[in-house]
Amino acid sequence: MYEPLDLILLYTEGEITAGQFDELQRLLNDSVEMRQLYRDTIDHSISMRSLLLSTASELKSPHVLTPARRQSQSIWYAAAALVILVITAWLMLQTGSEVSRPHTADRPLPALAMLSDMSADAVFSGDAGSGMKLGADLPAGPIHLLSGQAQLMFESTAVVDVIGPCTLQILGPNHALLLHGRLAAYVPDRAHGFRVDLPDGSRVIDLGTRFNITAVNEHLTSIDIEDGRVRIEPTVGLTRVASAGERGMIDHGRYTALSIIELPLTNADFEDITLEDGEIYLPTTKNRITGWAMIGEHRSGVFNPGPRQYAHNPNTAPTPVKPIGLSGSNSGFAFSAGHIGLQQTTAHRLRPGRYYELRVAVGHRLQDVTAAGYRIELLAGDETIGFIDAEGPTGPRGQFNDVLIVVEPLSPDDPRLGEPLGVRLIKHEITGYFDFDNIRLVSLSSNLTTNHPPQENTP
Repeated sequence: MYEPLDLILLYTEGEITAGQFDELQRLLNDSVEMRQLYRDTIDHSISMRSLLLSTASELKSPHVLTPARRQSQSIWYAAAALVILVITAWLMLQTGSEVSRPHTADRPLPALAMLSDMSADAVFSGDAGSGMKLGADLPAGPIHLLSGQAQLMFESTAVVDVIGPCTLQILGPNHALLLHGRLAAYVPDRAHGFRVDLPDGSRVIDLGTRFNITAVNEHLTSIDIEDGRVRIEPTVGLTRVASAGERGMIDHGRYTALSIIELPLTNADFEDITLEDGEIYLPTTKNRITGWAMIGEHRSGVFNPGPRQYAHNPNTAPTPVKPIGLSGSNSGFAFSAGHIGLQQTTAHRLRPGRYYELRVAVGHRLQDVTAAGYRIELLAGDETIGFIDAEGPTGPRGQFNDVLIVVEPLSPDDPRLGEPLGVRLIKHEITGYFDFDNIRLVSLSSNLTTNHPPQENTP
């Protein structure tokens, strides 16, 4: 039989069993003295918060966001601080009328998550934007990330990376709504059941996993399960349990598992020539870059990013270090003034009934040189079927960060079907740089094969 204080300490340390947790809840519900002991214990623990957060900050690079799929030790220091800080608000909801009073300026909304990491270029908007500092407590409400990347640690210890532009609404200690943009979630065992609602009313519920979601628009969402399983509950049709490696789309409320077909490009990572660190290859005539045609003036080329432009990636040591996100040694670039860039027409043709995804790694240099805006287009013949138009690179400096274009299936009588697919990379008019690499094009079509049979929706 554990003493009440032992149960409280077991809970804050994350080591409490289900039976001990039930006993702790019973004591808190039944005893005013127990609730006061709990608050006093938490108040004492909160004094450690600054030290924990300071230690966590020192353990990570000041400029590089730690993705959810590569958890650093600092996240677990932050998790410890978070459990101590926000568990009081959660438990107080169980303890009666004392917390049923309306919130006032003296009683702020309880924290449901914490801003556990952010890239140096992260920009937030909205009422909460000015308060988005590393370690900030986040109550229920929207997070508007205009650019860069941020990482949220929910009270449950679920970790979510959001990639700008993105709008995510915090709904509960283990619950969020993705309105627009991309997120990557890592859900440890203790956060089992983490739920993400989608713009059309569908939802994704964790069953112990890592997964990525992109809300393309109000009716189209892409889901990619990296590890474990999730339960997908669309608003139309059957619930599905999806396992690691599955990709799918929720389109107008209906989920479809998709098979992926890679559509290779020629010289997609600009590795057809060998360059030294920092060396530039600038062709003087068109078509001198294998597979690519020049657009505009001859100020597009290939270069080998050196340490002055991009950070070395310690994960590649002791081999020659290269920036995160770079495929191989080289990247393409466009520089100076004017609408310039590269274009490639592929051997692949636009097919009916298929989604298309185009990913491009866009570089964000270390130094404060002018970064130009850019436009990336997916073409069918001479017509644009999908594009991104950005004012400049986003994401952590010193590395290459993916941007994504998703194109929905066209109607069977669309005249563009059968046209060759192409990719166009263009720098905006303003003088500046546009670096790009690792260009990946895939088609996705319906895949009815499943290892986990669909389950009928429950009321």
